[in-house]
Amino acid sequence: MLTNITCCEKAYILGLSKGGIDVDQIAKEVKRLASGIYKILKKCDEEPSTKPVGKQGRPSKLTEGSKRSEITNASVDNVSKATVRHALHEVKLNNRIARMKPYLSNKHITQRLIVAGHHLNWTLEQWSKRYT
Repeated sequence: MLTNITCCEKAYILGLSKGGIDVDQIAKEVKRLASGIYKILKKCDEEPSTKPVGKQGRPSKLTEGSKRSEITNASVDNVSKATVRHALHEVKLNNRIARMKPYLSNKHITQRLIVAGHHLNWTLEQWSKRYT
């Protein structure tokens, strides 16, 4: 059965075959039927595993050049808002505003200075005990 063969076994079979070993000897080595070995070798000859996988899915409406022009002149009628948003995301332009952090109050500043003063003369051993 070909369904239970792993990628490593398949690569091993291909390596033995390219090394010039007979199919019957390969079948004995990997403890598989010779007919299964023939099918694996035939399938790998038809479509090699090193062939790059093409882009899957629906092709983009926008080309690279039209993406740039679409971003600058968002006036094309046949392109949806989602397409424009996707093009903007690809060039790392996101529609969001960063949240403001609260500033340190005077109370927090004095507390931090007190803690820093207490730990000013600590040794490395004291720090390692604290943060382990």
